[in-house]
Amino acid sequence: MRKILLAAWLIILAIAVVPLEAQELQRQALPFSVWLDFTALVKKNPTRMALPIWLESITSEHPRLQPGDPQTTVFRLRLRRSGLVSKELHLRLLFQDDPVSWPSVTGWTETGVMRFSSGPLGAGLGLPNSASLLIPADQIDYIDITAIGDGSAIRGAFVSSATKLEVTSTIDLAGAGGFVDPFGKLADAPPQANDSYLFGRVRAALLAEPTKVASENPVVLDFQLDRQPLLAVVAFEVLDTDIAVPPRISVNAITVGAVALQLPDLADPAYRGDAVPRRAELQYKYAGWLHCERIVPASILRAGVNQLSVSVARGTQPVAIRALEIQLKYPWEGSPPGEAR
Repeated sequence: MRKILLAAWLIILAIAVVPLEAQELQRQALPFSVWLDFTALVKKNPTRMALPIWLESITSEHPRLQPGDPQTTVFRLRLRRSGLVSKELHLRLLFQDDPVSWPSVTGWTETGVMRFSSGPLGAGLGLPNSASLLIPADQIDYIDITAIGDGSAIRGAFVSSATKLEVTSTIDLAGAGGFVDPFGKLADAPPQANDSYLFGRVRAALLAEPTKVASENPVVLDFQLDRQPLLAVVAFEVLDTDIAVPPRISVNAITVGAVALQLPDLADPAYRGDAVPRRAELQYKYAGWLHCERIVPASILRAGVNQLSVSVARGTQPVAIRALEIQLKYPWEGSPPGEAR
């Protein structure tokens, strides 16, 4: 019996040390998608790019409706209707979110009828940002991406044909429906108007509107608890953060630590690498809102008034945060065996 066990162990060891065969690197095909680098397109004699079947051409112009009007840049995407592959388009626009350029996206017919309008995008925060739009393109002949200025505020756009998929969810706890981002970016978190309770969890919104955070100007919020919870989680969305040095939080003057970011696929064009003095590696930021969260030990919370601080490390550039909320776990009668009641 011992010899049989020894032989089996040797076989397992032999299998474990067999090297895996080298995997072939395959380039993922994107026949119905395109990345439009508008920075390159505005240069003289831009490099020709391969376009999907639904996109006929891309042009840019600088119209002035009246003498003295500010310069405006329009990037025009002329569409080619191609049946089911162009009924609906997903457009992720990357832009500088400042109060001057105010980019917008509109869709038009050849006869000049506007069928789609995004309205001004961004919140004027002065930070790189991105916005996702679903455009009903089956009745549109061209899409205009417009910004005030020379066009430098528009970095680029990822545009792809979109299709509808069936999703199954529970009746009582159905998640918010909507678009599934191709790079796995979580959907924006709309702030809730009221606190909510479920299975011993209390969820409360502390800050809804976008607010800038700088190293010398942290965001400080007071909130009141009726009693100490068993566990707490702070979550919010952050814009244009250094993904290696995300914001950190403190509660009641005790440093809790940096938040954990929920990062999309690294293929996402919203990642941007910049060289930073006295730093060996590139500083990678994400031009868009990212969800983040941090567990807060219950021991540092107390009944009564508590203070939460969100800050960025000294020497890092400002970010913006929004949709900040806290979840508090309390005992409940239906808790599983062994859980505190």
